[in-house]
Amino acid sequence: CDSCSCGSSSSSCSSSSINIRRSSYTSSSSANTSRPMPLHKQTTKRSKNSRKAAPLGPLAAVFGFSATAAVVTAANGVDAARPDGLGNGLALETWGAIRTKKTDAGLGYEITDPADYDPALAAERTVDGQRSWKDCYCGESRHGQLWTDFYERLDAGLRSDPSFSGPWVHDLCAFAYPIIFKVISLDPRDDSFSLHSDCPAGALSMVSVCAQSAALQRLQNFGSKATAGTRTPETTAETPRWRRTARVVLNEGDSVGDVFQPLPLESCLALCGETPACQSIAFGPYGCHLKNRCVQPGEPMVAAGEQGDDYRTYFLEPCRQASPPTFKGGEIPILDDGDAAGGGADEDRSAAFNSQTEDMLNMMSFALRVLEFCFHCLDSSPWPFLLSEILENYALSVEATEDFVWKRASGRFLGPSTYPGPSAGRAGGGGGRALDSDSSAPSMLPPTDEAAATLGRIPVWRLTLQRLQVRWTRGLEMEAEFWRKKLSPDPQENDRFERLETWMDSGEVTWFLDGDDPCKWLTSSRDAQTVDKGANRNKRRKTAPPPRVLNVGSGPFAPGPIKCQLPEKNDQTSVVPVIAADGLARYYLRILDEYSLQPPYSPLQCPVEELHLCFPPAHFDVVHMRNALDHVFDPLLGIQRMLHVVRPGGWVLLRHARNEGIAGSFRNGLHQWAFDTIECPDSQAIDASGACHSSFLLWNPELRLDVTSELLSTGLAQEVRTRLVDHPADDAPEDEKYVWVEIRRPTVLETSQTLR
Repeated sequence: CDSCSCGSSSSSCSSSSINIRRSSYTSSSSANTSRPMPLHKQTTKRSKNSRKAAPLGPLAAVFGFSATAAVVTAANGVDAARPDGLGNGLALETWGAIRTKKTDAGLGYEITDPADYDPALAAERTVDGQRSWKDCYCGESRHGQLWTDFYERLDAGLRSDPSFSGPWVHDLCAFAYPIIFKVISLDPRDDSFSLHSDCPAGALSMVSVCAQSAALQRLQNFGSKATAGTRTPETTAETPRWRRTARVVLNEGDSVGDVFQPLPLESCLALCGETPACQSIAFGPYGCHLKNRCVQPGEPMVAAGEQGDDYRTYFLEPCRQASPPTFKGGEIPILDDGDAAGGGADEDRSAAFNSQTEDMLNMMSFALRVLEFCFHCLDSSPWPFLLSEILENYALSVEATEDFVWKRASGRFLGPSTYPGPSAGRAGGGGGRALDSDSSAPSMLPPTDEAAATLGRIPVWRLTLQRLQVRWTRGLEMEAEFWRKKLSPDPQENDRFERLETWMDSGEVTWFLDGDDPCKWLTSSRDAQTVDKGANRNKRRKTAPPPRVLNVGSGPFAPGPIKCQLPEKNDQTSVVPVIAADGLARYYLRILDEYSLQPPYSPLQCPVEELHLCFPPAHFDVVHMRNALDHVFDPLLGIQRMLHVVRPGGWVLLRHARNEGIAGSFRNGLHQWAFDTIECPDSQAIDASGACHSSFLLWNPELRLDVTSELLSTGLAQEVRTRLVDHPADDAPEDEKYVWVEIRRPTVLETSQTLR
């Protein structure tokens, strides 16, 4: 927020670096018929910053920690030296004091004040403190009637056309488009976003409708382009012909009609033909504007580079006297005037296709920015778009831009929510209705004071994680562009071309770091399962399950199998499959298709937070993740899911650059977290030999978690080992480190002993 109003005209906040501004929307006293600044002039692309980790710097003074190696275990009576040589342990009881220190915590996360890290981030918490049901229930908005009218039209459209693809979508966007540019602005100089409205859920619905309108128009233009040249116009020597200029003429005349949204050229020309006073049009990527002036060939135009240079004037020659020209199938011949480039209608359709693609992408980007202001109440409001629906459609628009059309959320076949709404029981109507109800539309009135108080009980950590999820989705475009370069078969574009070439030719790729040995961890896991056989855990299983390794967050370079000597095979070499999974696998596969590359191995589409949906429990002996867990929006949930799919006695191995998120200020693409170690988190964290053990820390300016304490105290882990190692890059500074963490899931016997 920057000298702004957050949620109402009476409350204010000030900060200069969060790059989110919000103020109340004030409508213009007169209709604005000028064309809005094109979206491509309002937005800028951000290049991917360096992935290099940053040293701690002042962070240690904030959180009070330093780093060392540690091995911590929940086992009682652990041997001083393990037979597998993997380290020593520390008893679970030493972590009791840490658990009592937690305050205002949720799901293990401790809430921290972002202002302690950077005073400019204080506005994050300020915005959360001012969230209200009125952000989604807009009946008492300063422009409540406008939002109610828009909602009723949207609701009626979705009820008559649940596919969200009929002509009504364009009509509704025509209503919403000029409003969007009154309530939303983006400064390309610093990517700061301004929302001038007290109804963000309404603004979100408007940009969603216009994103779908642009997507549908784009597909229509693509179809027209495919059939260009197959229709013959019915013309005579006396029939007026359309001509066009390279840029819009200086003297356009007066307006006799305006459409403030992308429109096919044929539709714009047809609209002029239906308007008796129309003699010419100004047509461009963001609207169709009918003019009453008869333009003559060779007239002066706006200079290149000035506002309006992306629009063209289309005029009739000779000037229109009676009825407009008619054509079969809408294939209209257009002659160029002055220095216009050739190509005719087909060229204009190509330009329209590209501009509508750009408009769709920018509307989807707007949707993610507005969503940050209303994710707390969207799903329980009458508005028909769900939080998950917005996030998934943005992801689809990045993944397959040319094929994108809006996908409605499953289960919501009609417009309003099935949730009764917090305003139920209030005079004037409830906040929702059943899908089969024939009653009037849900009330836009905010909930009662008693119901509104529930919003204040939404935990800070939940709001923070939801915001991180929205911003994680925003980072997909940057991540996809990064991998598009790393998968390019052009050596001039791809600075890691040799790695791509080797992988494509042989399937070989280095997925674990020097000094790491996946076979050692695999052997340890198999040994633990041998001990567990005495527990007769599964009477139907007469033999040990085959060995498997899971490489989570693999990136596009999925590895092949590894060869290990396993004790159960009398130390004979066994081929062990390595399964690769990644939350962005569908993006990688799409990019590989773009380059016509057939990968030797492919990762499975599966985010770490959803491993339990992709694999059965206890399916892998070892789960490995390298430089990827700090890319997710909920790393603790990711760790819990990895422990879910690893077998009892198996290992979860985490290998990450230390404090990776600092370099990009926790705003660079998907990098919203940093990992480090905490030295001696408690005086009891000292074993009998006097050695001080460290914990695994994950943190960002808003949340902090001692992972070691959390996993041991909840019984999810039997051992957690943390240490710092040198950064693997040859040119890395000496103070840059990697955080290595090994987490062992309890065996069946260990779990049984704990429960007794």
